[in-house]
Amino acid sequence: MNIGQIIEAAKFDEDDHHKGTRGWCGTFAINLFKMFPGGTLVLVTYFEGDSNLMNDGTYRWCHCAVRYGDKYYDVLGETTAYDLIDNYVRKIDQGVVVEVGERAFWRSLRAVPGSYSVYCRRKWKQKLLRAIEHIYPTALAA
Repeated sequence: MNIGQIIEAAKFDEDDHHKGTRGWCGTFAINLFKMFPGGTLVLVTYFEGDSNLMNDGTYRWCHCAVRYGDKYYDVLGETTAYDLIDNYVRKIDQGVVVEVGERAFWRSLRAVPGSYSVYCRRKWKQKLLRAIEHIYPTALAA
């Protein structure tokens, strides 16, 4: 399945883009990760001083996405590691994309209050499922 094509066909609106690039990007990333196995969760992290870790050991992050092969995806569709840093880190030389396991992802996500939405997860999953049905009509029939 072409994940970029599915995201485009899901027709996320301006409100979805706003929520998925500001506060609830982790919600979108976990949807992709769960719906399309084989991906790697990534956090766009930034440094304060010489560390991108907070005192509790979680990452200082400003955006979440999923990597499949050499491609990255978020609510806006396919992107690159460079663009993720350029778009979400104030000083590009202080940002890095970090691959994390699901447990570390959730831990970092939960360290930032209000960074997850059950409502948006359900809504975005339904839009992605409808897009899959539209593009690949027999894929969900099995």
